[in-house]
Amino acid sequence: MKIKLSPQRSDQIIYYEFNGESITVSLNGESDTFDFTDMPNGKLEAVETSLSINPIISAERADGV
Repeated sequence: MKIKLSPQRSDQIIYYEFNGESITVSLNGESDTFDFTDMPNGKLEAVETSLSINPIISAERADGV
């Protein structure tokens, strides 16, 4: 998995935890897990979340990676 981080100035506290192809994001005490294990090749630009802001703008799988 390749991760591109684009830091932004914010007073919110955010943590990322990586486990295989899953990412758990904790934002101000609330968490959401994003599991990309079964994602087919292509680009996903509408990553749904229950968090107040979307911490993952897009995800892309090319040639199984």
